[in-house]
Amino acid sequence: KLSVLIHSSDSYPALTFCKVIVHFALINDKPGEDFEFVSGSQFTVSRTANKDNSSHYCVDDRKVQFKEVSKLLSSHGIDLRYNRFLILQGEVEQIALMKPKADNDNESGMLEFLEDIIGTTRLKEPLSQLALKVEEFNEIRAEKMNRVKVVEKELKTLEEAKNEAIRFLEAENGITIEKSKLYQTYRSDANTERETALNEYNRANDIYEKAMNEINDLKEQRQASEAEHKEKSQQFSIINKKAEELNEKFKECERLDVQLRDKLKNIKTKGKKLDKDIENENEKLEDLTLMPDKCRTEIEVLTKKKEKAENDLKLADERLAVVMGEIKGDTEPLKNRKDVIEKQLMELQKGVNEMRSLMEIAKQELDIYLSEEQKQKTRLQQLNCQFDKNTTDAKDKRNALQRFQTEIPSAEHKMNELREEIEKLEQKKSKFTEEFTNRNNQLQSLRHSAGDTHSRNRVLNALMDQKKKGHLRGILGRLGDLGAVDSKYDCAVSTACGTLDNIVTETVDNATDCINFLKKNNIGTARFMPLDKISKSTRISDEQAFPEGVPRLFDLIRVNDERVRVAFYYGLRNTLLAKDIEQAHRISSPKGTHERHRVVTLKGELYETSGTMSGGGRPSTGRIGSSVAVTEVDEKEIQALEEEVNRLRNKMSEINNRLDDVRTESERLLKDITVMKKNKPQFEMEVKQFDKMEAELKKSIKEQEERVTKAAPDA
Repeated sequence: KLSVLIHSSDSYPALTFCKVIVHFALINDKPGEDFEFVSGSQFTVSRTANKDNSSHYCVDDRKVQFKEVSKLLSSHGIDLRYNRFLILQGEVEQIALMKPKADNDNESGMLEFLEDIIGTTRLKEPLSQLALKVEEFNEIRAEKMNRVKVVEKELKTLEEAKNEAIRFLEAENGITIEKSKLYQTYRSDANTERETALNEYNRANDIYEKAMNEINDLKEQRQASEAEHKEKSQQFSIINKKAEELNEKFKECERLDVQLRDKLKNIKTKGKKLDKDIENENEKLEDLTLMPDKCRTEIEVLTKKKEKAENDLKLADERLAVVMGEIKGDTEPLKNRKDVIEKQLMELQKGVNEMRSLMEIAKQELDIYLSEEQKQKTRLQQLNCQFDKNTTDAKDKRNALQRFQTEIPSAEHKMNELREEIEKLEQKKSKFTEEFTNRNNQLQSLRHSAGDTHSRNRVLNALMDQKKKGHLRGILGRLGDLGAVDSKYDCAVSTACGTLDNIVTETVDNATDCINFLKKNNIGTARFMPLDKISKSTRISDEQAFPEGVPRLFDLIRVNDERVRVAFYYGLRNTLLAKDIEQAHRISSPKGTHERHRVVTLKGELYETSGTMSGGGRPSTGRIGSSVAVTEVDEKEIQALEEEVNRLRNKMSEINNRLDDVRTESERLLKDITVMKKNKPQFEMEVKQFDKMEAELKKSIKEQEERVTKAAPDA
């Protein structure tokens, strides 16, 4: 406790406080240990501890807070916050026993101690935050690098296409250049040809004139020669007849000449053939001339061979007669026996031939029987297969018909349920769509108004803020925000109504309060339109006659608060709206009258009643919206509307998804029902045919089995 520091002894038993004073001063060092004080730099810092354990600081006997003492000493380089320039009692041993680095944040090591002395401990938290940011930025960098790599890969894949496109464009440019050159060449040639043609034309024109002169001369000659021509034509007709007769005779001569030429040609052909035959015969004649000598030589050679052969034959006959005489006696019995055996063999061979013929006949009959049996068995097998197939098909068709009997009504019932569900979903969809559209439009309007509120100028924001707080009253808002027109009239109204940026108030006093507030806080200036004063000085005129079919701009403005209509009329008066500048010129000063109207076009050209006209440059737009702005927007209302719009959007999405599923299911069912209804009568007819075929096949199989039995050969 601080109270234990108060001195207590027999001499001073009842002291109520103790006090410590530290004297500070700036000095200038001198040689040795001498120094001198800097004048005016001395001050004292003291702390007083009381009996009740309270204490206070003083600077030059003036009570101050500790932070002021700390600030004063810090200005002289004495930092009481990081007071490591002092080593307190017991700290030397504590510092010597410190760990190099603390195990956790709650302990202190040598590193933390030194950082505390240096003052870098305060940088730990910023460094950790920076490290987190570095990690975050590294992640972002890695993501960006990955994207860059992906883009580089895509770029490389597109490089070839780019080069191909460049080559294609270069080729196209080359083709275009060559086409241009060719076109220039054609054009030059065409110009040359044109000049040549003009020269030819001039030359032909000269020739034409000369020819016309000659024609005129020839016409005169023609008239003179026409009479002579008549006489010549009569003579020519006589000569022509004679020429026709001579032509006929000449044609006959030509026909005879052709016939004679054909005959002569045939004779020449035959002559050539005869010449070839004669040459061949001459060659044969030469061969025949040489033939007798050749034959004589061969006859002599053959005659000698014949004589030799006759001699050899005689010798062989003689030898044969001798040998035959010798063996005749030995072979005579064998010959007789041979004759007898041959007779027996002939009789046996005759019997064998008869048996073979009988066996062949029997074999043929057996083959006939066997082939007929096999044929009948094959037919029976085919009938059995056909019967089995017919039975299986009939069974499948009957099962399908039974399935149709139950599935068609079930599918139709489900189809009706789906149709009812579709109708209900469509009704829900239209209901939610209408509600969503209304809510969304309301939300967009509020957002637009909120955006307009945020984007208003500083003066208007300050005034509306004061109105919201209740310090200013009667402020309705900026005139342009209190009305609305179609977007196509925006330019015309923004140009013709110069008071759109004025602030509308209910009374003159309200406007005065606003002006005083702006002056007091030096926020800026603004122009105000107090409705009570305007209503007294301005009366909306509906009785004045205007050109037919020309609208009054004031009548196109929509307002939510009828009180501000007079403010719009004050700014516009009876300004008329024209489609274009020509119509505006006609309307502004009608012919035959001294009337003048203030007219503005859709593009912002303005005719004043004084006759002056303004326009051109950048048209004025955006000073009035297409919907009346809300001067004060509740964020909670926007949030509630956003939640409602999201809820409706999700509900519509669910309905649309369900509608798609139901329609898909309905289409599938309709397709199945159509197929089943289409197949049902066909299957019924096929089942009847199968029943009829089954009876016929049973009968055919029975008859065929009898045929197989008959066709089987007896054992």
